[in-house]
Amino acid sequence: MPFYFVAANDVFYDAHKEKPLVLFASTEEDAILPAWLNFNPVSRGFYGTAPSPQTFKIQLRALHEYSHTSLSGEFRLTVVPNGTPKTNLQWLSDDQTVYVGDWFEHTLSIRLFRDYEANINDTITMMGAYGKEKPEWLSYNPDNRTLTGFANESGSYRVDFIYQDDVGARTYSNMRITVLPRPTTFASDSKLLISQYLALAWFIAMFIYVAYFF
Repeated sequence: MPFYFVAANDVFYDAHKEKPLVLFASTEEDAILPAWLNFNPVSRGFYGTAPSPQTFKIQLRALHEYSHTSLSGEFRLTVVPNGTPKTNLQWLSDDQTVYVGDWFEHTLSIRLFRDYEANINDTITMMGAYGKEKPEWLSYNPDNRTLTGFANESGSYRVDFIYQDDVGARTYSNMRITVLPRPTTFASDSKLLISQYLALAWFIAMFIYVAYFF
């Protein structure tokens, strides 16, 4: 699952405030970080997607540009097995329901994904979840984050929304759309049947009346 962590603003600071400190990240042995883990020295953010469970220490070093003195600190990063198939920043709790033959339209919350870094070309795309294709009748407009379509087949469908930032880091959210069969209208059918019987009885009564009196 995607990992994101930001070191605190005051983890290192210059008491004289002469110059912003330059930050470097490495392993405890001063080796480069694993290939899956990235570090942004401007935002102090660590991000990446770990391929397997693992544990190691990360060393964060601050360098003073003028004196070239440095100070370092360490923290332990433990990657545990992921028991859930997806990860997201904010869960979509409003799973949607629609009847067969109805027009479906839903706009994703603008706060569905909250990125703490500034991104210019971030995108949100949609695809079928768990390796399945999305429903053919369902369309998604990334410009206004809106799903639309005529629900023409009953069933339960899940779709993924994939958020990707400027550096290619991703996270996911998931929605279930349930298309229900249109309920039968027994009450309306019964009323129609009663009306037909009343009309037939009226015609029979009129026929008997005309035949008896005329």
